[in-house]
Amino acid sequence: MTKKSALLKFFLPALLLAVMVFLFWRPEPDPQEQAWYVSVYCRASAGSTSSESLQAAVEGTRPGASRQRFNRQAASEVLGAWKKLDKEQQRIARRDETQCRRLLLDKLAQ
Repeated sequence: MTKKSALLKFFLPALLLAVMVFLFWRPEPDPQEQAWYVSVYCRASAGSTSSESLQAAVEGTRPGASRQRFNRQAASEVLGAWKKLDKEQQRIARRDETQCRRLLLDKLAQ
């Protein structure tokens, strides 16, 4: 077997598999981290439905956050939970931070 055929038969498929796993594998956010994102959302940007506003709120509350990785999956799950609340629940959540956290964590648990 030549070096070129070994490269094509083994290394190239292994590399493609590794790239696919890296691109598509999304680990579940840690529940503690998820609760932290809910807390930040309720404190700083309740009602906003953009990931950018949540990212800005996160980076403004965590020292050195610009050097840490923003967890888009955790943020998108919080935003998705917000969108699933009905209008009355959203109104209550905007007025009361504690209720906001409770409603979003309940919605995420479903």
